[in-house]
Amino acid sequence: MTERFTSPGSADLSSSVASLNGRLIPVVMAPRVYHVGTLSDVPPPRQRRYSLEGHAVSVSVDPAAWQRIARLGGQTRTIEMNGHPLLDMLRIEEGAFAGLRSAVDAFALKSGLAVPGTVYRSETIYEDEDIGWSFHSTYEEALQEAYGDPDAVAEVQQLVPTERLAKLARVEKVDLSLVRDFITMQYAEQILDLPGVWWAETYAPEHLSAPRGGIFPRELGRGRLTFKNREPLAAPPDCLAPGR
Repeated sequence: MTERFTSPGSADLSSSVASLNGRLIPVVMAPRVYHVGTLSDVPPPRQRRYSLEGHAVSVSVDPAAWQRIARLGGQTRTIEMNGHPLLDMLRIEEGAFAGLRSAVDAFALKSGLAVPGTVYRSETIYEDEDIGWSFHSTYEEALQEAYGDPDAVAEVQQLVPTERLAKLARVEKVDLSLVRDFITMQYAEQILDLPGVWWAETYAPEHLSAPRGGIFPRELGRGRLTFKNREPLAAPPDCLAPGR
């Protein structure tokens, strides 16, 4: 019998804390997640220009919403998690997980994924009064993004990506705002041996936001998760192409 999507499914998600490798790790449990698009090019055969999930397979609990947000088409697959947790990427920033953040940084430095550096943060206030930040390698770039306002630019010390991180993430260049996410994903995969990660973002498709995750490509052949086919979703009018 063919399943059909009837709700976002967020009620099936649960957040908890696990102990892995002697550390407290925030995790999300989901009975299943969904991927819209093909799996024939996993991992990506070439480095892409940009990706929020890096080398991971993008997933959600509401594929219809993500189809609208990302303008994707193609077949939708169910991925049964079989009791395996996902690393909670947003809760990592909580004070209780400072030790985990330090471990991730140490791993990134030792593995040659990032090096200490200086970047410039630009603050932008949008028409709806929301505040956004972007990160730049030069002061001039940040100042331009801030519409020439020097008070909206700050010098920040943080880890900056190496070419090795870009290759592992399968992107041409790691956006400075995604360095933390990408090194954490490598730690989750290589050190914690988790199948993927999860961002519990606000469910507001009308504002291009919904919870999302990433499943590491190696899981396709490991047998820990179960990949199933589902019926295709009708593509929205402005759909670009099958997703990944």
